[in-house]
Amino acid sequence: MTTQMTQATGAPDRDEAEASFGSGFSIPTTEIRDAVDTVARSVPDVARSSRTLMEDAMQGIERSSD
Repeated sequence: MTTQMTQATGAPDRDEAEASFGSGFSIPTTEIRDAVDTVARSVPDVARSSRTLMEDAMQGIERSSD
């Protein structure tokens, strides 16, 4: 794992840190953070849409003949 260390704390530099995967594949943490933020922002819209679809489906089932 290649990470830059800050001199003051010895902690990984947040902008330069990378997530490393076994085969040498790595992704900068800023890209991971941006992707997670994007998904987190879309969750309420997905949940709202899913709920609306389920309500519509249930209404259709209730209106249909037995």
